[in-house]
Amino acid sequence: YSEKMQKIFSRVLNVNKNSIFINGFMFRMDAPNDKRNSLDWHQDSRYYQMTFPNYNSGVCWIALTSNTKKNGTLAFIPKSHKEGLADIKYKKVSKLKSEQYKLSVSISDQKKQKVLNSKKGDLSVFHINLKHKSGKNTSNKIRMVIGCRFHDISKNFNLGKEVYIFNKNGKRRLFD
Repeated sequence: YSEKMQKIFSRVLNVNKNSIFINGFMFRMDAPNDKRNSLDWHQDSRYYQMTFPNYNSGVCWIALTSNTKKNGTLAFIPKSHKEGLADIKYKKVSKLKSEQYKLSVSISDQKKQKVLNSKKGDLSVFHINLKHKSGKNTSNKIRMVIGCRFHDISKNFNLGKEVYIFNKNGKRRLFD
């Protein structure tokens, strides 16, 4: 919530800083060889629907460790956010794993993927529709990042859509 971060987010979204909603705070730790919490290809916009349908939103990551392909840093497909919200399959997993809105990503897109190498303290910002996934941590150290999501709420704000994306039956209810 610092003034500095609000200014960064307002420049990225091209909106007044008073029209920014920040949520989705996280502290992510990826242990070596973790098979429970690795996320496959996805877009954060599926999990954070507050600015549907415009998605003038972003994701902010700050590296707490130096991050490379070896310790499982984020992989992404450059410019994939320009395609908008992709078709997905909801993947229901056990309680010990993260819920996922898994994307199908073509072989040609997978060949374009890059990794987000970062040094401790680096700030990374990307569009909420960017296709990305967790890498596999094959090192012997934990990879750590903190982050949040930030949204332009000047046009619309779908209160609660970051939390209540499923009803009690487990059925999708994203603006149905």
